[in-house]
Order: sequence, then structure tokens, then C-alpha cells
Amino acid sequence: MAKSGHPPVTESWRRPYPLGYGRLVVVLWELLALALFGWRTLRLLAELVSVHPAAGWALSAGLAALWATGSWRIVRLGVYVGDRGLRIQGLVRSRVLDWSEIALVSVHDPVRRTLGFEVSTGQTVLIGLRTGEMVGTPLFAKGIDFVFRPGAFQHAYRSLRSAFEDRSAPATA
Repeated sequence: MAKSGHPPVTESWRRPYPLGYGRLVVVLWELLALALFGWRTLRLLAELVSVHPAAGWALSAGLAALWATGSWRIVRLGVYVGDRGLRIQGLVRSRVLDWSEIALVSVHDPVRRTLGFEVSTGQTVLIGLRTGEMVGTPLFAKGIDFVFRPGAFQHAYRSLRSAFEDRSAPATA
């Protein structure tokens, strides 16, 4: 068990929807941007100040490590289903919700006011807890996993809702 008290994402956790190819595009795009940033930074440092080449390579290695960590988190981002409950894997942190804590799985279509205009941000999956708290998820209909795949968002929502209903249904004797 992990130090946080929650099991790590392993074979016992599964994502009830396929990973969108858009995430891989984002990761490759960020790699390209990082390479360009690193190359330009090294050239600028060499022109402006007398920096030892090892310092530039150390900076490049640090940025590459940061990119690798961020890319790994982007690929793992999502909602996972397990025997114990739901795991909401965010970009920075994750949270495990036991099935006994969950009251409902719903779709919400929030509207934001921006500069006096009402703007729909698209549908998102929310998890309602028995305490009344609503927990957001990284699942958005206009998100990178679903925007180019019609019906995939609704399929993911139905899969999560079905998993919840299967675990919350009273046992028959």
C-alpha cells in the first residue's frame, strides 16, 4: 500500500474508457516546445554570459526530467475504477473514493460568466459524496480524450455510473 494509505494505480484499477490520441499529441508538442526552449536558452546563455557547457547540459537534463514527469502525469490523468472505489487521478494529486462514500455519479454542464457573457464550458462528470460534497473529475466532453470522438464521453460516463450502480445495489439473497 502507498504511504498515503491508498493502493497505487495497478492492474486492480482500470480506466473505463480508452486513452485519447490527443494526449500523445500534447506530450509530443510539449517535447518539441521544450527542445526549442532548451536549445534557445543554451544559445542565449552562451552569447550573454560565460557559462560552463556542463551547466547548460545540467539545465537541459533538469528540463527533460520535468517534461518526463509531466508527460507521465498527463498520460495517467483520468478516473479509474477498482473493487474498492474510484480513483481520480489529477495532474498534481490523486484521490481515492470508496464506494461507500459515493452517493451519485452525474453529468453537469456548468455555465461561467465571463465579461458579462454566459459561456458553457461543456459537460463534465461530477461525483457526489454522501456528505453533500461534489468532487470534480478531469473528464470533460470537450477534453482531449473526447473532443474528437463523438459518443466517447457519454460512454465513459455510463461506464462509471454502471460501476457505481453495480457496487451500490443491495445484495440479493
